[in-house]
Amino acid sequence: MHANKRSECRIWRAAKDMEYSEYVMDKFLVSSLINSSTSIFLINRILVVILFSISVYLFPFK
Repeated sequence: MHANKRSECRIWRAAKDMEYSEYVMDKFLVSSLINSSTSIFLINRILVVILFSISVYLFPFK
């Protein structure tokens, strides 16, 4: 009886650990997605500034 209870505790802890791991992975994936979209946005802004600077240099306003 005592061994059966200990086995149930191990199963319950394993299930809880798996649930926590899934939660952490979800948080990690969302965080990395936000970071990558922020990086893409910043790269886009930098490219716009560079292209605008080149166009102003090549075709100055008269």
